[in-house]
Amino acid sequence: VPDEAWPRVVAELYRVCKPGGLVELLEADVSFQVPTPETRQLMAVYASILRQASGNEAEAVQHLDLLMELTGFSDIQKQIINVPAGEWGEAIGRGLGRLAESYFRTFRAMVAQYELLDLGEYDELVDHCFGNIDELRGYIAYYVNVGQKPNGKQGRSNPTMSTSCPIQKYMS
Repeated sequence: VPDEAWPRVVAELYRVCKPGGLVELLEADVSFQVPTPETRQLMAVYASILRQASGNEAEAVQHLDLLMELTGFSDIQKQIINVPAGEWGEAIGRGLGRLAESYFRTFRAMVAQYELLDLGEYDELVDHCFGNIDELRGYIAYYVNVGQKPNGKQGRSNPTMSTSCPIQKYMS
């Protein structure tokens, strides 16, 4: 879901949820969560291409709890689950690590299209990040947000927020 579409998506979820009903959102933060110079460079290239290709910052998933609150949901619970990527994460981690590596290797075509980095350098970054994923203790952050539609209350179908709110830039 593009960042700018999240307000409409959450408003629609609120609209179709019956009073007292729950909505649970589970979204992955697709960035590589290990702060090394190589991973920061890889994520900077990734973020730049997302901005150029779609105008998407891929940050809204980090703030869906705020958007749910502004839409009218109550009793919102937010949990961040860091899932290990690589052998150190056992069966799930191995699968997640392979999936993430495949994603970034496939993303190479976009790197070539936008000419942000020499493809040899990109390949070296991906090789470094995923070749050392166990030593780096790589993980993917999943954001779980659960909110309840109040009984007998009308929510805000067109949420607004102050300019200090982190998701303000995604609201139209």
